[in-house]
Amino acid sequence: MAEALATRFGLSVAHRLGYTRVELESDALSAIKAIHLGSFGRTPKDLVLEDAYVTIFAF
Repeated sequence: MAEALATRFGLSVAHRLGYTRVELESDALSAIKAIHLGSFGRTPKDLVLEDAYVTIFAF
């Protein structure tokens, strides 16, 4: 869950600061795969990752 929250937070901060390109790195392979595939379940972690996925399209 912490990795998902950190991912979402980092993307949100980058967007607010006006970055137009970001590179996302994480050691949480499940989080990266979910975001890359756009495939999410309905657990709290998955909902946070889905928010991060949607944030990516704001760039």
